Amino acid sequence: MNSRNLVLAAVAEHAKTFNENPRNRSDKRFLLEVSKGGFTADLVAEAAAEYKVARQLPKEVKSLRSFVATTVNELVDDRWSEGDLSFKANICNRAAEEIFEKGATGRPVSLVSKLAWFLSPTDWTRFDSQAADALGICSGGPTVRAQAYYCSLDQRGFDELSHLLNQEMQPHGLYGTRVIDKALWILGLTDANQRKAIKDNLTWLEESADRGLMSSAQNIVDSHQKVFLEFLHS
Repeated sequence: MNSRNLVLAAVAEHAKTFNENPRNRSDKRFLLEVSKGGFTADLVAEAAAEYKVARQLPKEVKSLRSFVATTVNELVDDRWSEGDLSFKANICNRAAEEIFEKGATGRPVSLVSKLAWFLSPTDWTRFDSQAADALGICSGGPTVRAQAYYCSLDQRGFDELSHLLNQEMQPHGLYGTRVIDKALWILGLTDANQRKAIKDNLTWLEESADRGLMSSAQNIVDSHQKVFLEFLHS
């Protein structure tokens, strides 16, 4: 795999899906609504459906979505900023356990991690099974895998890399944390799907992205590619 193209494709995948998700809501729209006062029960339901984790919230447990909204809104407090990803993951895992005890189907670790990103988009990343596969974290239940995933990201230097990428992406209203997430997502695909994802995203970057975003993507390649690739492959 061409490492330059992987980095550019990750930037494109984030920008494309952040602003214009053709299936339903985009990350941008969820961020805007959450910024108005946190999650509501309805917004939890919409986000769970969009990110394909709605099966963990049985419809017959009518109060569950409200409980999830309240629980997630309380995650990002003064303690949150004190720790690394592993520390934050422990907070999310405890929340997932509480939601499970209230009637969720299994421990909704992935759901909580995805919702938490909208409250802390510059220093947190979502747990994704495919991204975990890309790092060789393939066994164990969701709580064990998530903890191993975030521990691995810490050891690889997530804070440093996300800070560098945030600086490049924030002038465009985008997030370096999601660029990392998208790179791992691409790496978790089969070889054929990796090639297709990279090709499609490079085409989008060349044909649809504005010059400023293209320049920032190229600057990541020129200035931060070594750090990025060491993070992905260490």
